[in-house]
Amino acid sequence: MALTETAPPEIEEPTTSEPYGMVRRAQPSGLERVLTTADHQTVGRLYVGFALAFLVIDLMVASLVNLQIASDGGVLDALVAARLDMNHLLGLALCGILPLALGLASVIVPKQIGSPTLSFARAAAWAQWTWLLSAILFGVAIVADGSYGGDNEAMARLGNVAVGAMLVALSVGVVCVAVTVLNLRPAGLGLADVPFFSFSMVVTASVWIMTLPSVLASVVRVHIVGPNTTDLATTGFAGVSWLLIQPAVYALLLPVLGIIIDSAVVAAGARLRYRGVFHGLIGVAALLAYGSWAQTDVARNTGVWVLFALAAVLPLLGILGGLGDMLRQERPSLISPLGFAVAALLVAVLAALTGAIAALDTGGSGSLVGFGAGSMARAQTYLVIGAAVIGLLGGCVLWAQQIFGQRLADGASKGLVLGAASGAILLGLPHLVLGLVQASDDGIDPRAFAGISAVGALLLALSVLGIAAGGASARRDAGRGDVLVADPWGTGTTLEWTDAVPNEITSPEPVLDAREAVS
Repeated sequence: MALTETAPPEIEEPTTSEPYGMVRRAQPSGLERVLTTADHQTVGRLYVGFALAFLVIDLMVASLVNLQIASDGGVLDALVAARLDMNHLLGLALCGILPLALGLASVIVPKQIGSPTLSFARAAAWAQWTWLLSAILFGVAIVADGSYGGDNEAMARLGNVAVGAMLVALSVGVVCVAVTVLNLRPAGLGLADVPFFSFSMVVTASVWIMTLPSVLASVVRVHIVGPNTTDLATTGFAGVSWLLIQPAVYALLLPVLGIIIDSAVVAAGARLRYRGVFHGLIGVAALLAYGSWAQTDVARNTGVWVLFALAAVLPLLGILGGLGDMLRQERPSLISPLGFAVAALLVAVLAALTGAIAALDTGGSGSLVGFGAGSMARAQTYLVIGAAVIGLLGGCVLWAQQIFGQRLADGASKGLVLGAASGAILLGLPHLVLGLVQASDDGIDPRAFAGISAVGALLLALSVLGIAAGGASARRDAGRGDVLVADPWGTGTTLEWTDAVPNEITSPEPVLDAREAVS
């Protein structure tokens, strides 16, 4: 335009028009979409990612706690070590294992039953964010000399509140998953025909919603009286610690049973005979994992409690025998999820046997044989946690494409099977041996046993870190636009292994039916 020209420049007409008085809203950023989403895959991935991170941290803390014993108190301040010892098992359960199981279920269960979403999708998203915030506050409280065993009263109360909030969030989340299985199945897919992980989550929900609110009641009861640090370290901790004592500790394993069976089915690529028997075994395991009635020492020094402890190994042995028979006949592919499944089941059996041995002695008020009760209880809890972690890592590998967007390298995953199994056994077995030998020598030095357990916790933490790193890499590579097959293993049998969900389901293995029809 010339300097002497007075006419205004022409204004380019907009290509689109908006109604008068309305302003076009900017597109939300990626972070805004994540924070406000109710998509079940995003919710599940957030659970999985943060739970894996918390597992690594809490397993490292478990290693430090055992290293403190091995070094005769030379690693940490005594008060810090006592606080970490009281809280790290709660962290492993509430910040790691339970949310990791819930994250896998949030992603996989809708896919397994052909549903586009979770029931109460907004409530599921609320539960995930509430759990995450509460888990962070729980960690902050511990670091700031609070939670159970801490000396800072405000931070001790904060830790107690954070535990209560996590219990609420996990209860709401598991209800959303269970209702999805019960209400959003397609025509023809009966409850007895749903894949085993989905079935196990329904059973898991029935136990969790009868157990977690009981722990919450103890948290609330202690908190409303304005507790001091001593109250929280004694009454408060006793009200939540029974969650990690048999039979309630077996609630950590219930989702893993479904993952184990589904992993074996995928490895075999065949129909599982006697489905009803496996459903029954999962149900029996759930019944024996209900522990709200056994919150005190008085309740646990009874014949009923001993019978529960002795019977807990039976459904695990039943699943082991049934799957062994199927795998013997079908000649399965030796894929890494099968390795995780076998390792998890064997460690779970060892945990149940440990609990049975301890219960026989405890039923005699600790005088029948005279095992080290504390060491035996710690051994069983560590072994259950180890079995649960192995099984859940196997689920992450089995369904990696659905969770992370790419299948993890099978060769590297097989190496992680060995690391996770070794770590879980080394974490719990030394305490079992210590408890057994204490029957003949109460003055035995526990340092060597604790040192081995510290190594086991470190190995298990590194295995979790390996899966987390592999998942992060797969998630990053998933954006390259590669064409992915729906079933990377080539042997899937249920709906999560297909992109085309039929209008009506006629068998428990619709994907296998379609594959057989083509061949």
